[in-house]
Amino acid sequence: MALEALASLLRALSDPCRLRLLWLCAAQPAAVSALAAALGETEPTVSRHLKALAAAGILRRTRRGQRVEYSLAKGTPFEELIAATLRTDARADA
Repeated sequence: MALEALASLLRALSDPCRLRLLWLCAAQPAAVSALAAALGETEPTVSRHLKALAAAGILRRTRRGQRVEYSLAKGTPFEELIAATLRTDARADA
């Protein structure tokens, strides 16, 4: 990975709100409105964060009619990391 691409990726992950969005989108595809409600943030704020994560290649956008859903992009190093985190959280809740 080129140094500039790595720096861009790390910038995208440097915000706690973006990390929470990443975790939520890994659990299941979600629209901006649902993500904003889950985080207690405004839709424009969430949309801006999602745009940064999508531009970094971490999230993918899927249009479903007028609605856009965000989910974890397949084939990234973060896919397995997030999946492992979700499994750990599920075991801790049990």
